Amino acid sequence: MKDGFLAVACAAPDLRPADCHYNAEQTFTVMRKADNAGARVLVLPELGLTGYTCADLFFQDTLLKGAEEALATVLEATRPLELVAAVGLPLRVAGRLYDCAAVIQKGKILGVVPKSDLSDAERRWFAPAPPASPLGRSMTPPLSLCGQSGVPFGSGLLFPCDTLPGLVLGFEFGAELADLTPPSVKMARDGATVIGCLDAAPAVVGLDDRHRQFVTSQSLRLSCGYLYASAGNGESVADAVYGAHQLISENGALLAERRFDGGLILSEIDLSRLAYERRRNWRNLAPSDSPRTAPFSLEIRETRLTRYLPSMPFVPESPAALRERCREILLTASIALKRRLQDANSKAVVIGLSGGLDSTLAALICVRAMALLDRPASDVIAVTMPGFGTTDGTKDNAVELAGRLGVTLRTVRISASVLQHFRDIGHDPDSHNVTYENAQARERTQVLMDIANDCGGLVVGTGDLSELALGWCTYNGDHMSMYAVNA
Repeated sequence: MKDGFLAVACAAPDLRPADCHYNAEQTFTVMRKADNAGARVLVLPELGLTGYTCADLFFQDTLLKGAEEALATVLEATRPLELVAAVGLPLRVAGRLYDCAAVIQKGKILGVVPKSDLSDAERRWFAPAPPASPLGRSMTPPLSLCGQSGVPFGSGLLFPCDTLPGLVLGFEFGAELADLTPPSVKMARDGATVIGCLDAAPAVVGLDDRHRQFVTSQSLRLSCGYLYASAGNGESVADAVYGAHQLISENGALLAERRFDGGLILSEIDLSRLAYERRRNWRNLAPSDSPRTAPFSLEIRETRLTRYLPSMPFVPESPAALRERCREILLTASIALKRRLQDANSKAVVIGLSGGLDSTLAALICVRAMALLDRPASDVIAVTMPGFGTTDGTKDNAVELAGRLGVTLRTVRISASVLQHFRDIGHDPDSHNVTYENAQARERTQVLMDIANDCGGLVVGTGDLSELALGWCTYNGDHMSMYAVNA
């Protein structure tokens, strides 16, 4: 939780359909394990206290009473835990039966979220979540459950953390995730940053790819963390196998995954990054209404990072992906430059070639733009301008690069003209201050501009985006060009 990272987990404990006592033991055991591992949020599968495949046993009072007793057992066994967990069970409310997620912490029920979207088979046993009022409030009053009164109940219920303002939990079900407008969309608009999804999906060949795509794309659309837990092999008692598919995703990236083994998976959600993404992308998106909330608190602790964090996050690590990324960058910039040259009817491109990375990239773009125009690379005039401090290495790099690209190379030495300028303004050449450095940059820009005028061409700038944004360049010098392709 420190520095905005929140440890989260998913699990699919072993269970026995209709054996609520056994399922309660498995549930609180995995909750303790998750808490010991440092997780602060845990998502468990749909109807995990009874089993999803109980079928017409859901009509039996014995099973429904056993589910509530199992929840009470879990609450008592996990009273010391900081962990917030979503536990699935059937609940009778106002004479109707609902497929629910009970959100619990420290022996308390924070709230209960019923399932809204039911399959045809599920409608045999369950009712969809009660409709909300025009103000977004649940039409069902708070519940009395497991000896606790005033338990919030309703779809879209949010769970904000008082001690960690960037954390707001929301919960939905697997069938709802496939809707055109899943509940998580509204929850995210109302502030939810971490969405838990309880599911019980059979293991069908190819379906895991679909779940993976749904989960990662939803986390990207909503700039959220998304925790998905589906039922495990204990449900495989009839005509389907259940694969315990578990996924943790953040902003489109898959952080952790497990299948067929219902053990615990853990990772960390970067809440600070999610807040940044929403500020950047959701500036004009107002909350839909005033959602119902059930606040909770977490003790702020150090988070031990287990997720992989690349040292160069903006550069693909796969060689194939890196080649494709570089190809796309070069092609995008080349197409833009091609259009500029066409509109300006430019006869040539003039570029300062230093032998460094920035001017090399700009030169590659210029050559490719000429190729797109069916013009020779020699229409690119590369100018190397040795001055004070220019080494043979960088000059030789520039000469070799120009030869390999087939561009026209010109060498203009600027030392004499800069020294004359120093004499004109009365500057001591031994004073290597900002005047000393800037005079060379401005002289080089003057040379490029005059050559471009002479040949009817455009000067292409070689500075990169950070240089132009941060001022790491000379004003009225190398920050000037007709088109800065690297930026």
